[in-house]
Amino acid sequence: MPETNGEKMEETSQAPYSASNDDRGAEVWEQATSTWHRVIDFLAREAADRPLRTTLVTLGMGYVVGGGLFSPLTARLFGTSLKVGLRVLALPAIAKGAVELGRQLVQDRDDADPRGPHYD
Repeated sequence: MPETNGEKMEETSQAPYSASNDDRGAEVWEQATSTWHRVIDFLAREAADRPLRTTLVTLGMGYVVGGGLFSPLTARLFGTSLKVGLRVLALPAIAKGAVELGRQLVQDRDDADPRGPHYD
């Protein structure tokens, strides 16, 4: 056995390269290629079944990977989308408030007139 600084080193029972490592490597390679082929088949089916969605997803991924996520265009698009979204969310509440205000004004007018409700 080789010695290091007066101490004996133990030899490992398994060599760094053996036939079992070769078999395991071949098994891992086979699994990886099988998975890769399944992914490719899935993507091909998706592209054939839903071409528009596949194109839009691809464009979006290219935009993000190409560095467009933190660009001024993205900031403008996000800002505009946020404004429109808030307006769309606020519109029903504003409309409901206006209807309730109108009802309350008519009710107050009818309550204040001793002759009864008016239907003009």
